[in-house]
Amino acid sequence: MAAFSPEFDDLSALISRVCDGMAVWAPEPWRVVFANRGFWQLTGTPTDEWPANSNSGEEMAGTRAQMADLLDRFEDQGAESSTLVTTPETSADCGPIEIRVFRLRPDDNRLVGMIVRPKPSEFAQSPSLNDTMRRDSLTGLPDRAFLMERLSTMLAGERVADRQFALIFLDLDNFKQVNDQFGHLIGDDVLREAARRIADCLREGDCMVRYGGDEFVALIEGVTEAREVEPVIGRIHMAIAKPFAVPGGEVVLSLSAGVAWGSEALGSPEKLLADADRAMYAAKRTTV
Repeated sequence: MAAFSPEFDDLSALISRVCDGMAVWAPEPWRVVFANRGFWQLTGTPTDEWPANSNSGEEMAGTRAQMADLLDRFEDQGAESSTLVTTPETSADCGPIEIRVFRLRPDDNRLVGMIVRPKPSEFAQSPSLNDTMRRDSLTGLPDRAFLMERLSTMLAGERVADRQFALIFLDLDNFKQVNDQFGHLIGDDVLREAARRIADCLREGDCMVRYGGDEFVALIEGVTEAREVEPVIGRIHMAIAKPFAVPGGEVVLSLSAGVAWGSEALGSPEKLLADADRAMYAAKRTTV
C-alpha cells in the first residue's frame, strides 16, 4: 500500500462516499492502492463489503485484464488522459461503463488516477431525442410527460438492468414563503437556481425533471440499494442549504427527499411516483 499524507486520508474518507468510481493505480505490475466504494461496485467485484481502501493484492475478476490493458496503452501513448468504454465480464446486467485514466502529476509516472462511471444510455445521448424533448418553460428541465414516458419504457423492459434505478422525489420545504415575501418573479429565480444546484449534484447521464411547482424528480440509473443514492441526496441537501441571493438579502431553504426503487416496482409509473412521494412526505414529517 502506498503511503499517503494525513491530508489525503481525510480526502479519501470523503471520496469513499462519491457515487462515481475512483481509484489510484501503481505500475509494475498494475495494482490498486486506493479505491472508493463506487469503484468496486461498478467494476463488479463480488464482495458484500465495499472497502474504502484496497490491498495491493485485491483482484477485480473479469475487468482487471481490461483495465490493465488500458493502463498499459495509456503509459505507451504518454497521454495526459484516455477513455475506454467497456462492459464488465462479471455481470451481464451491469451494462457498459466508461473508464477514464489520467496522470495525477505530469512529472510523476508512479501513480495513475482512474474514474469509472456508467456509460450514459443511448436514450440520454441521442441528439434527436434531446432536441425534441419536452421541457419545462421555467427551468429548461425535461417535464413530467417526459418522465412518465421514460418510466413506462424502463418498467416495460425485459432486462434486469431496466429496473435497476432509483426515483428520488424532491420537494423544497416552505417554498411558498419565498413567493409570499418576495413575489413570484423572485420565487421563479430561486426555483431556477435550485434546479441548477440539484442538477449539478447528479452524475452525467442521470435524468432530472421538474415535476411541478417546487417539486423535482431525479432518476438515477444503475443502482439498487440505499447506500448508492445516499451520497447523492446528501450532496443535494448541502447544495440547497447554501443561501440563495435575492434583492435586499438572502433566502435559506431546505429540502425533503423520498426514494422509490425500480427493482421493487410492481405497477405503473404513477404507482412508483406515488411511492416516492409518500417516502418524501414521511421524510418531511421527521424534519418539521
